[in-house]
Amino acid sequence: MALMKLSRIGGKEMVEPIIVLDEVKVIVDTVLSAFEDGVADALETGDLAEYHPQMHYYKRGYDFGIAQYSELKKFGVLR
Repeated sequence: MALMKLSRIGGKEMVEPIIVLDEVKVIVDTVLSAFEDGVADALETGDLAEYHPQMHYYKRGYDFGIAQYSELKKFGVLR
């Protein structure tokens, strides 16, 4: 299965694959792994890594984890 692009050149329609499902799975796994690493660092140590191969997604996960930590403290779940 693939994400397809329909284009028209002159009077001729062409369909070409943009990305296949296997490639999508690799991309999603990479992004989710980086996000999870960021959340884990925020909740477990509170320290932001200086480097991560997917820093953008890592930082988004870290920011999410810090927000969750703040909420848990506000409700008294954490001390």
